[in-house]
Amino acid sequence: AVPFLAPMFGSLKRKELWLLFGVSLAYFFLQNLYQIFGLEMVFTSYPFYSWIFYCMLGYLLDHLELSARGRKGFLAAGAGAFLISAWEICFWERENPALHNYSVTMILMTAALYLGLTSWGKRMPDICAAAVRFLSVRSFYIYLMHGLTQILLAARVGDRAAGWGMWFFLSAASFCFALVIGVVLEWLYRPVSGWLCGLFGGQKESGVEG
Repeated sequence: AVPFLAPMFGSLKRKELWLLFGVSLAYFFLQNLYQIFGLEMVFTSYPFYSWIFYCMLGYLLDHLELSARGRKGFLAAGAGAFLISAWEICFWERENPALHNYSVTMILMTAALYLGLTSWGKRMPDICAAAVRFLSVRSFYIYLMHGLTQILLAARVGDRAAGWGMWFFLSAASFCFALVIGVVLEWLYRPVSGWLCGLFGGQKESGVEG
């Protein structure tokens, strides 16, 4: 999707980027209401109702030209979303929107983490910054693989997976397992993505020359 989305986003102005971000949040909020009340999800035709939204979220945040006050607002919204999600997990008895990838609270928490890392990441020591970059490049693959690694580990452990200690251990093991797979997948996909972007750029240049 990147070769097609990149020129589209590159032509959008700041106001249009804000509009896209606002429309997306409004859509996800309506979808959350449908999930809460068990109604049919009739809005799934939205083109960015998928992981693509998270791929473009970083671009949107980078190009919204946020002021220092705006960044603090996003950080506060992310903290509030975390508290709401925690409350929903503990006390909410209906379908829990906090557990869905495209919930508003999940998006706000993700945006806050991204802005926090990009704002204060430059103050990190070089070794920490390198580790963050290493994980960020492979974060999507970790997301794709973590469910599979959890299932495999849970099947291996069986009934012994009881208690908070075992839960933390399995979570850490699942993350590391998914990271290893992500490193391999990223290495395999890197030349493919470079070829796709180069192919699209070549077509664009040839079109201009023609």
